[in-house]
Amino acid sequence: MRKLVIVGILVTASTAAAQARYTRKQPVAVPVKLSDRVKPVPAAKQDRPKPITADAVLAITELQQPLRREQEALLEKLIKDTPDDDADKPDYLFRLAEQYAKQMQFWRLKSVEAQLK
Repeated sequence: MRKLVIVGILVTASTAAAQARYTRKQPVAVPVKLSDRVKPVPAAKQDRPKPITADAVLAITELQQPLRREQEALLEKLIKDTPDDDADKPDYLFRLAEQYAKQMQFWRLKSVEAQLK
């Protein structure tokens, strides 16, 4: 048992002494000359576009209204002509509901615009 303790002490003492004597020197940074092929391309200065205003969004949405009315009419016709057991009918109903929701949002925004003026 004594021999085992002595051997353990000697092993730990030798590794601790080895760690204390070792001093690592960091490598010197080597200057590298970059060729034109590997140099990063400087970013071109870009002019930011003007942010879009709420009035512009409302104007664009107003331009979309005739197309939405046409889509609404097509969906209503599809729903009317599609039998109730067809797998596509719920999709048609959902799309029509989305059209109604967008229409309601547009008219709500138009009423707020009228109130602000």
